[in-house]
Amino acid sequence: MNKYRFPILKDVEKEVFIQFCENSTRTEQLHTHPFLQIVFVLSGKMTHQIGGISADLTGGEMAIIPSNVMHSVSLNANTSYYALSFLLSSLGEINELNEHIILFLRSLETSAIPIFPKTTLADNDIRFMESIFAQIDAEIERKETGYFQNVTAYIILLVNRFIRRYYKQTPSAQEELYYTGKQMVLNAIKYIDAHISDPLSLSETASIFNVSVSIFCRYFNQLTGKSFKEYLKCKRIAYANELIKKGYSIAAAASLCGFGDFSTFSRSYKQVMGITPSEYRKVHRVE
Repeated sequence: MNKYRFPILKDVEKEVFIQFCENSTRTEQLHTHPFLQIVFVLSGKMTHQIGGISADLTGGEMAIIPSNVMHSVSLNANTSYYALSFLLSSLGEINELNEHIILFLRSLETSAIPIFPKTTLADNDIRFMESIFAQIDAEIERKETGYFQNVTAYIILLVNRFIRRYYKQTPSAQEELYYTGKQMVLNAIKYIDAHISDPLSLSETASIFNVSVSIFCRYFNQLTGKSFKEYLKCKRIAYANELIKKGYSIAAAASLCGFGDFSTFSRSYKQVMGITPSEYRKVHRVE
């Protein structure tokens, strides 16, 4: 994980990283990282360039940067902030988290919410958030018995508090319709994850949620940026990669991730990954 290190960074067992910068001015070039990052600006201004858009954070604002998203960061004079980075695996089994957090994290994964969700905190929330970040920093500094469990609990508390602020405004009728569609797609994604090895069709999946194929496709494309077929293919290839890294044969991975025949798997794999399954296996061979 060293290549993901930033200045003044403290880590917990290589799964959680916290950074506090005070009165800082600098620019970070385009980069990406495999973890989620919660950024909390105490003062000054931080500008992120993400996916061709520019987004500012000023004092009292928080945002979450999704994993594996290319971005750059610049700080104006005298910017102070916390940045908490963590792998989802550090929170334990995602299905053990409350439904509110699960849906939000899945929304981040699928771009069902803006790629740079942010919120402005009220004065009492600012003090609360600052105290939580300080507690995490102190736990990592002291590393006393049970500190990792405490850090995990604090992260879940931060995410939950962020979500509460993010969704606090009452949506309009049009937004209500959007959120209803989003919920359907998030549930569809959960269904896909649970049945990734099974034959799945667009029409059958739409029927499960009692909507027409056209309505299902409209929301699915809007919220994931992919067609149902393309999304399913990418998810299956990602699952195949997990199996290959665990030592499964390529043929077994192809079967278990839901491809009907090996030639379709090989062709789809090359389209998504840009290399063959054999080439991927050589790089990730289990010793």
